[in-house]
Amino acid sequence: MRIRLLTLFALFSALLFGQGGTGSITGSVTDSTGAVVPGATVTATNQDTGFKREVTVTGAGEYSLAGLTPGIYTLTATSPQFKTFTVKDLRLEVDQ
Repeated sequence: MRIRLLTLFALFSALLFGQGGTGSITGSVTDSTGAVVPGATVTATNQDTGFKREVTVTGAGEYSLAGLTPGIYTLTATSPQFKTFTVKDLRLEVDQ
């Protein structure tokens, strides 16, 4: 069985007082039937710096990766019962 990584939206926000910016990637993880995959791991890897942020999917199948610097990311969803699913070249920008 395969899992799907659904990026609902990328939420971009600038820090107060114009001191730079970060962004967030939120979404849900489902299997091929549309059922949520709680407990899956979602990892965002900045392709330029190698920086990684990892979160566990909630019981509702949702995840949120906050405080990411702008850049090009690879998102990977893994769960022991499923094949790994990857989304490459996700561009995260501030004020998009």
